Amino acid sequence: MKNGDPLFVKQVTSRRPQPMTTDLVQKILRESAMRSGLVDENLNGKDQNPASPHALREAFGSIMVNKGVPDSIVDFWLGHTIGEMTQAYKGVRFEELKRLYSERERFISITAPESEVEERLRSEYEEKIKQLQTMLNSLVAENMDLKKRVSGIEDWMPQIKEVVNWHNEIRVEEQLEKESKKFHPYPPQGWREQRKRELINSR
Repeated sequence: MKNGDPLFVKQVTSRRPQPMTTDLVQKILRESAMRSGLVDENLNGKDQNPASPHALREAFGSIMVNKGVPDSIVDFWLGHTIGEMTQAYKGVRFEELKRLYSERERFISITAPESEVEERLRSEYEEKIKQLQTMLNSLVAENMDLKKRVSGIEDWMPQIKEVVNWHNEIRVEEQLEKESKKFHPYPPQGWREQRKRELINSR
C-alpha cells in the first residue's frame, strides 16, 4: 500500500485502487440489513436504516459515553471539532486513547465470543435488577412511613373533630348574641333555637 492509497476500495479490475464512495457504503449496509432480516425493503417504515453509517456512528458514540469515556474524547473519535484538544489527542495522549478504546472494544464488537456476550448481558441485567430492587425497597419504606403518619393523624381525628365542634359552637353563640341585639327587649319565643339550627346547618 502506498501513501495516498484508499483504505477501503472497490472490487475493480483496474490496477489503480478506487476508493469506496459514500453512496456505495450506504447501499452495501442497506442490502446487508435487508439480507439479514433486520429491515425490509421499506426499512420497516423507518426513515433511516438502523444499520446505516450514521446510525452505527451514533451507537458507537452512545456506547462509549455510557461506558465512561469523556465527551471530548468521543467527539474526537467521531471527528468533531474540539479545538486545542485535537493536537493533544493526536500527540502525547494518543496512547491513552488507544487504552480507552481497547478496554471498551468488546462492547461494540460483533465477533465477541457468545459466552462473553451472554455474561456481559447477564451482568448488566443483574445490575438493573439490583437498581430496581433498591428503588422498590425505598418506595416500600416510604409507603410504610406514610401509613404510620396517616395512622397518627387518624388517632388524632376525634380530638380534632371535638376542637372543631367546640370552635363552631362558640362562633354560633357569638353570632346569636350579635343578632339578638336587634330585638327589644327580647327575641321572639323559639327564635334562638331555630336560628341556632340554621347557623349550624350552614357550616
